[in-house]
Amino acid sequence: MESATGATSRGHWRVVRLEISGFVNVCEPGIIKSNSQRINVKEMETPGPEETGSKRDRVALVLLILALLGGLLYARLQSNVFPTASLSLPLSRSEIVQRARSFAGQQGYEGRLWPLDKPDGARKKEIESITFTSFDEAKTFLEYELGLSQAGAIMRDKVPVWAWSVRFCREFTIEQCRVWLSPDGALVGYLRTLEEERRLPSLSHQEALYLASDFLKLEGRVQEGTLKLVRDETNARVHRTDHSFTFEDKREDFHGGKLRHFVEVSGNMVTGYNRYLFVPDSWSRKYNNMRSYNELLQRIANIFYSTLQIISALVVPWALSRKQMRWRFAVFGGLTMALTGFLD
Repeated sequence: MESATGATSRGHWRVVRLEISGFVNVCEPGIIKSNSQRINVKEMETPGPEETGSKRDRVALVLLILALLGGLLYARLQSNVFPTASLSLPLSRSEIVQRARSFAGQQGYEGRLWPLDKPDGARKKEIESITFTSFDEAKTFLEYELGLSQAGAIMRDKVPVWAWSVRFCREFTIEQCRVWLSPDGALVGYLRTLEEERRLPSLSHQEALYLASDFLKLEGRVQEGTLKLVRDETNARVHRTDHSFTFEDKREDFHGGKLRHFVEVSGNMVTGYNRYLFVPDSWSRKYNNMRSYNELLQRIANIFYSTLQIISALVVPWALSRKQMRWRFAVFGGLTMALTGFLD
């Protein structure tokens, strides 16, 4: 078999392939007879450089249009798919910290409660931090059971899902104070960590229950008669007695979920509070089972993704060695991915 190539006026390359059986004196495109033998001459036309470039430009244009459409759809549907995006923050970080500091002071958090100086006389460093957090279990439950639109309304007004977490402490001390406030400044949680051996006056179970109820009315903004006690516990410490109570809101049912209030009393003062959505155990088991299938699919997908990464790592040096690297496309794609990750 022999072949020949040549350029045509249309910008194509003509490839002439000769299928020869026997001796040939003349070679022209078509069917040639020589010495009672037939020679089949086949012509093929392959795209030239100009046509290849135009095809690549069309593909790039189509990809650009699809990317723009995807960006527009993301901007249009983001608040529906990701309710966090529609969350408003009416209070600034400094205002949240000021409210948390004021609440902690009302509960007995003051500098004089801690030793201000080390044994060697050096002053201890005060530490203060603030972060924004979310309670994923309640958020997932509401979105799964009620849908995104209805869950978004409930999470903004009734069930705490997002909160500012403010922490106060001093270095080299066990005692610290954490306050969780909703975006609008309402109390979501409170925790004051004490030493196990801290000596405090002890209350009876009934006295501690009265103290917890008064705290809920004053700080939790709970209406009288709307809660029922579902769990209580008493723990004897070395120099005090601690109590904990869990109350459930009787007014609303969120597709099996219940709004609950947890109050902890250490000695004669409230040291813990949490307002949260109680998720049924049956739903937790169902969700964990569903997540196990999701994780299995993720592992399977990772096999193909890892294979693609390995192939990509091998293709780059191969393309460089053959001088076939498309630098403009590679740089544009890399910058696009980096920008997408940064904005996300």
